[in-house]
Amino acid sequence: MGAAAAEAKGDEVLVEHGGKTYVLPSPLDYPVDVVFAENDFEAVRVVLGEAQWQEYRKARPTIRDFQDFNRKINEASGN
Repeated sequence: MGAAAAEAKGDEVLVEHGGKTYVLPSPLDYPVDVVFAENDFEAVRVVLGEAQWQEYRKARPTIRDFQDFNRKINEASGN
């Protein structure tokens, strides 16, 4: 299912990265705090939720890795 269809239906979005699957809400169901994020790191943290963010951080990602992960999230969410 494409990002637009998932958004319209309110379906969760799955993002594969680093051997893990992250579950994101439909973009229209993101916490409103995402609009107050001052940078991409804060935005991804809000979208993932604290538990998944901490799981991602356990891998000790680099800036390059984060950029790739952020790109995947944006593509999967239709941004």
